[in-house]
Amino acid sequence: MACVSKFMKFLTPEECVSNEMVLPDEFCEKYAHRIPIGIKIKVRNGYELWLDFVKIYQRFFGISTFYKDFKLRSGQSLLFEYMGGFNFNVVIFGICGSEIEYPLVVHELQEREAREVLYPYDGWSFVNDNFSGRNPVDKVVPPFYFIDNIAVMVPNRVEYVLSDGQRIVGSYCHSECELTGLASLCHILGVPNLKSLNLLVFSYEGHGTFKIAVFDKSMIEIPIHVNVYQNVSNSPAFRILVHQSHMLEYCYGVFRDDMQLGIGDVCVFQLKNDTLHNFNVRVIKKICIAS
Repeated sequence: MACVSKFMKFLTPEECVSNEMVLPDEFCEKYAHRIPIGIKIKVRNGYELWLDFVKIYQRFFGISTFYKDFKLRSGQSLLFEYMGGFNFNVVIFGICGSEIEYPLVVHELQEREAREVLYPYDGWSFVNDNFSGRNPVDKVVPPFYFIDNIAVMVPNRVEYVLSDGQRIVGSYCHSECELTGLASLCHILGVPNLKSLNLLVFSYEGHGTFKIAVFDKSMIEIPIHVNVYQNVSNSPAFRILVHQSHMLEYCYGVFRDDMQLGIGDVCVFQLKNDTLHNFNVRVIKKICIAS
């Protein structure tokens, strides 16, 4: 089973004035024995802060300085990623779910200067926990910051990269401001629709590539395993998500018709040998939800 390394923390009014932060139980069960009594949190603008970790209480102590330096408030959220040893990377999200524009601030004891984080060239993330619609199986709407500042650089065709390296082909609809093609994620996780999940974190890395982390109700990242896309031969493979454009008359339809493909189905092409001419093909049918 893959290790859980990330957890989310949504800030309440009480936590914003507290000097301690409680860590999720499951995270501590997996990692507390590895984490030393002193840990360092790092932010992408160069900010670093040492905190105390008390295993018996499952808490970080000394975090009020971090809250004050970044002027954090209730409704914002933090993504912690454990990097091993004493190191934690932290991503800060605003109330709207968008990663913040980091101020040029470092801790007063640091000698290094803060660095400017350039979006989207340095990457950019957002949280999505609002899956609207009756049966939301395929799309999400990014925050306004993405739409206003980054969307113009995003191609129509995008790829979603999961924590185990699987790639899902999707698209960004500029007219509707929607990321689509996420039905395959539901297939992989074995859930009927996105509403079955608690929240997703999308990290845009440029060139149409998004990393996706999935979190459960305890705010722990859900490990994703190579399963339906993995063959025992471990041969190289690629996947194609069937879109509306594949149904058009001018699109070559023999393979499509013979395989009885529909919109939302996923075709997995896996290399049979080293000639690059022969592939095994599997079709993963889209889950249909009864109304």
